[in-house]
Amino acid sequence: MAQPPATLLVTADDRTGALEIGGVLARNDNPMLVCNATGEATRTVVDIGTRHLSQHTAFERMRLAHDREAEFRAHKMDSGLRGNWPHEVHALQSLGFKVAVIPSFPDAGRRCNDGIVYIDDVPLLQSPFGSDPLTAPCSSRPLEILDSAGCSFSEVEIWDANTNDELSQQVLRCHQEGRIPVGPTGAIDAYGQIFLGSDRYDMAMLQKPILFVCGSLNSVSRRQIEELEATSVPLEGPHQEFGAIGLLATPTPTRSISLDDARTMARKLAEATREAQRFASSLVVIGGDTVAAFLENQRMSVLGCIDPGIPIARLGSKLFVSKGGGIGHSNTLVQMVQNAVG
Repeated sequence: MAQPPATLLVTADDRTGALEIGGVLARNDNPMLVCNATGEATRTVVDIGTRHLSQHTAFERMRLAHDREAEFRAHKMDSGLRGNWPHEVHALQSLGFKVAVIPSFPDAGRRCNDGIVYIDDVPLLQSPFGSDPLTAPCSSRPLEILDSAGCSFSEVEIWDANTNDELSQQVLRCHQEGRIPVGPTGAIDAYGQIFLGSDRYDMAMLQKPILFVCGSLNSVSRRQIEELEATSVPLEGPHQEFGAIGLLATPTPTRSISLDDARTMARKLAEATREAQRFASSLVVIGGDTVAAFLENQRMSVLGCIDPGIPIARLGSKLFVSKGGGIGHSNTLVQMVQNAVG
């Protein structure tokens, strides 16, 4: 049976990215469905889960996800240019679509100028993304990454955007030219505002006790958890009440780790989180692999964002926040605590 046409179909290459998009596209009284498969919903964000998979698998999953009718569609790529996004762009091109890659998210310190991506005004390869232990990109220039992957096509263009005004102009141009926008959360947010408006979710504060869970090795997130005044929660049980703020984190490795090592640790951390969360009213999970391991195949209705690139959802009776490893500043988690109630 054929799937019904989608009003809006957005794909993302990992779970934190998918939840981010759900957050910026949600509107008051109209949460956004985030799942790992296309379905009958007319407004859906699909996590195709390709960040650490083979190029061929990423290409095929992207083709499968977008091989259906949709009035509007987009793809969320990593703001640090990691992953298989060139092959995902190739998949869109192979389906007959024109693409504009707009690697900009000014509210989170990401911008593209003269074809170079900057993170907080530093060329990407000089930022923490350039030293990612698993998937650092080969260049700060998206075009060079496309060339290296053999995915440069006349139907695919790279567009600059340094400010929110420039970003809005570019996504409007994208819409007018009939191109699919590929970019980080800021670009997809700006695209969504064309047809969803800006009636944002009026978010309630996080409720204490809060359990922070960090599996990301990104130096941004490691600095953030160092700033927290929290009770350390052991990775190995048994788990007990931790007071107002608890922190469950993987140790910083003393050697390089493999992808299998990272996945094993993510599963272990997810299991510990399921045990310790019973003492929390709010849960903040950091790192794409950890979020995916914790949520598994669970569908989420995302309510909105509590900060640029940081979505919030309901998980049973709890508030659930997810955060990509490189998102935010050193005091991002501290501010969450300061704004919390309870």
